[in-house]
Amino acid sequence: MAEYIPFGAAIVMYLFNPLIERKAQATVFKSISESDHLMPDAARLAVPAHRSNDSIKSYLSFVIDAAQIVPATILTAVGVILAIPSHWSPATAAILVLGVCLLVLAVDAYILGFDPHVYDEKRMRGYSFTAIAGIFLNVICMVLIGFLGG
Repeated sequence: MAEYIPFGAAIVMYLFNPLIERKAQATVFKSISESDHLMPDAARLAVPAHRSNDSIKSYLSFVIDAAQIVPATILTAVGVILAIPSHWSPATAAILVLGVCLLVLAVDAYILGFDPHVYDEKRMRGYSFTAIAGIFLNVICMVLIGFLGG
């Protein structure tokens, strides 16, 4: 049963992703509005597109996911390590762990290749591509443990 815990914890983290993003966005918007007094009056009237709330929201969504891909997937990697059957050879286990690490790096590189605005448009019910992929990956791992008899 302990081998399911890291996967379940990772799923819970991904489920809270929209809440974390909204909190980060509110904090940044507040900080920006509090520093508006530092700009000359004329500059405050014409807000450039990259400083609009929608642009900042897209940037933050992208940065939050890009920054938490590796830490969030660490739980999945730990779960994989805990779930390795004891009868597997060390070489097989090492190949599995290496494969998981390479997959995490590939996903991170894929996400970092997106334009933040395009990435933000790929949301489904408030969840980013990263959160949805993370939830599915962890559910698949739990199902595999169940079938393989972890």
